[in-house]
Amino acid sequence: MKEINKNEIKKIKAKEFGRILYGAAFLGSGGGGMISAGEKFIKEILSTVDHVDLVLFPISDDIKSNAACVVCDIGSITALDPMQSTALKFAFDHLSANFKDKLGEIKFVFPIETGPENTLAAFVLASKYRIPVIDGDGAARAIPTLPLCTFSVEKVVIAEPVVISNGIGELMLVFNHQNGKGIENLVRAIAGLKNYANSASLALWPGSVNELSDKCIQGSITSALFCGQLLEGIRNNDESLIKESIDQVNQLDGYLIGMGPVISKIEEETGAFNFTTTVIKNKIDRHNLTVLSQNESLIVFNDSSLGPVSMAPDSICYLKSDFFPCTNAEIKTTTEEDSKGKQRLYLIGVKPHQKLMHPEIQEGFRKIIRELGYAGKMDIKTPDAKPLGDLFMELKKGPSLL
Repeated sequence: MKEINKNEIKKIKAKEFGRILYGAAFLGSGGGGMISAGEKFIKEILSTVDHVDLVLFPISDDIKSNAACVVCDIGSITALDPMQSTALKFAFDHLSANFKDKLGEIKFVFPIETGPENTLAAFVLASKYRIPVIDGDGAARAIPTLPLCTFSVEKVVIAEPVVISNGIGELMLVFNHQNGKGIENLVRAIAGLKNYANSASLALWPGSVNELSDKCIQGSITSALFCGQLLEGIRNNDESLIKESIDQVNQLDGYLIGMGPVISKIEEETGAFNFTTTVIKNKIDRHNLTVLSQNESLIVFNDSSLGPVSMAPDSICYLKSDFFPCTNAEIKTTTEEDSKGKQRLYLIGVKPHQKLMHPEIQEGFRKIIRELGYAGKMDIKTPDAKPLGDLFMELKKGPSLL
């Protein structure tokens, strides 16, 4: 492999890791792992290296010919193997060994989705091998199942095997000819086994950087980075951070669904998923918002409306009133005594990347939403969207509808 042109890489260091973490936590639609899992990965990374290279788009031809793969953690968002980064290494080592003769040594990695754990999973693995991460993933949000990512529907050439491992190196090579569809059922069942405890690591979809780059959503990591940087700038009243990031964040479109305290949260962990029903007292119209999730938030109801007010593939994102994001794993009910405190949430919809409008992905989301119990129309009207950065800045000034 030739040396990477310095113009094609960004060195991700301590402050950038923190911004990616919080940007990914917001954009992950309530899923993609726990923020604490991402924090743990960052500590591991910085104990080994002072930076990880992020390869930016457009990617030069000499890089495109190299081998890469996708890595992720799978299972309930509230579960974490204390040796998760070691599990990632086991999975990566065995996938790489299986394809070294065909592809050569795997020297680049992609995260599967945007989320506080799974975006950082690619970086913690990359830090162990001193290899770069490519600035793209399969959804630009977090997704409940493998078939909902672009790597699956765009049909990567080598769809199997998938390597699944836990932290003590109990691993399996999983074969199924249906690409993501069949593999999901198998690896999810394995993640639910006692020795995996609803949390496992995967290495999958090996191929050239060129092939995987063509199938991913490009720029998703820098999108999370700038989102986290803008939120940091708002929290700290740092105009320079805001100015540097707002144009990038404005490439995403968002809309305010509602805001208020969390008055109820019911959760259940089953089938290596975390299911939650979260109720927010909407201070805008004084009605309740109910969010249903399967790891990720997938559908929102307002009890004043006949149908949903937001639904996947739109992302349904949580932002606390202190401008720190949170996921379904961190949400807590708000007692009457602290109802004016930090657990008051903004519930924000973010419009999906065009690649998530693929018919197979749309139908996959619809199937999961039906399984959650919704049997109504899937084509719904959402509030008018505006550039996401501008929406953040409006919330910073104070919601005018209160």
